[in-house]
Amino acid sequence: MKFTMSSKVNLISILSLLLLGGCLPQDEQEPLVPYGGIIGSTSNSIYTHQSFFSLPDSNEVSNNLNAAWDLGFEASPNGEHVILNNSDLLRIANLGAVDFSQTTQVPANAIWLYDASSGNYDSLAIMNWVNTIVSPFEYTQNVYILGQMGEDSIRPLKKFQLIELTPNKYRIVIGKLDNSEQDTFTIEKNPAKNFVKVSIRNNFDIVPIEPTSDDWDILFTQYEDSIPDDYGVLYPYVLRGTFINHSKIKVAYYYISTNEVPANPDDPNRESGELKAYFEGNSIKPAADSAYTSEWDAIGWKWKKVTIDEAANTAIYKVDTRRIYLIKDLLNGTEYKLRFFSYYSNGVVGYPVFQYIRM
Repeated sequence: MKFTMSSKVNLISILSLLLLGGCLPQDEQEPLVPYGGIIGSTSNSIYTHQSFFSLPDSNEVSNNLNAAWDLGFEASPNGEHVILNNSDLLRIANLGAVDFSQTTQVPANAIWLYDASSGNYDSLAIMNWVNTIVSPFEYTQNVYILGQMGEDSIRPLKKFQLIELTPNKYRIVIGKLDNSEQDTFTIEKNPAKNFVKVSIRNNFDIVPIEPTSDDWDILFTQYEDSIPDDYGVLYPYVLRGTFINHSKIKVAYYYISTNEVPANPDDPNRESGELKAYFEGNSIKPAADSAYTSEWDAIGWKWKKVTIDEAANTAIYKVDTRRIYLIKDLLNGTEYKLRFFSYYSNGVVGYPVFQYIRM
C-alpha cells in the first residue's frame, strides 16, 4: 500500500509535532527497585534523532539527526531498492518518464508518497525504476521530486532520476527544479550494511551513519504510518517508535493478560511489582516460529499511550508494561524478551527506556 497526503494529514501531523510538552507521571519515573536484565535507553530525543541500539552489546551504537539523510540505497550486490527518510517528513512525487531538463515545476495533481513503515519493498515511494529480469537492465527514466511536508503544503526540494544499477553501484542525476546545480553522482554499494544513506539536499553527501548490519538490532526513530480515524478512514500520522534490523532479528508479540497478572487499580505499585516479577521470571516463553516477523515496525509505537490536552498543548505518555516483544537473533540464535517502562528522561518526553532479558 502507498499513502498520499490530505489537508487533514497536515492538522494531525502538526498537532503530533507540537505536543512535545507534558509532565512526568508518577508511574513513569525511573524505578526505585532495581530491575533485572539490562536497562537500555537513548542519549538523544526520538523527536530529533534516530538511535541505533545493539542488544548483545547493550549500548547505543550510533545516532544521527533526523535531517541527516534523504535516500537510502540497498547495499547488497543484488540490491535495487531505494528508501526514503520518513523521519524527516519527506515525500516523493513520481512524474513518470518526462524530460528531466523540462521539468521545472511540480504538477498541481502530483501525488506525494512515503514508504510504508513495514519496510515491505512492494510499498515504497520509489518503485519499479529498473527491470532487472532482462539483460541488459531496462530503466524507466522516471523523474522524481523530493519534497518535505510543511504546515499546509509540500515544499519541493530537488528532482532526480535513477539511471544505472550494477552489483557495485547506483548512478543518479540530481538538480534543482530551475536546472541549476545539476550533476550525476555515483553511490558505491557496501554489502556490510543494509543501506547506504545519502543527502541530496546537502550537495549529495554520502552519510556514513548506518552501522554495519551485524552491529545493531533496533532503531528508535520518528516515522509516519497510516492510522484509522473514528470512522475507519486511514490517514498518515507522525509517530515515534522502534524499527528492527530486518536482516538480523525477528520479533513476536506477547501480552501479559489480567488472567496472568491481575489488574490492581487500587494499588498500582503492587501491580507493577507483580508484572516485573512475571516478566523477569520464566513465565514468558519463546513463541512459535510462525509468530515472528521481520517487518521493520514489528515493535513500532503501541508500547505507549498518550493523553492529549489540546487546550494546554500538552501530552502525557504512559507506557504499557504488559506489552512484551520476543526477539530472535537470526545470526546466533539468541532470544530476548523486551518491554518498555518509561518514555521520559528527567521529566523530558521522547526518551524510550526499556528492559530486556536473554531467554
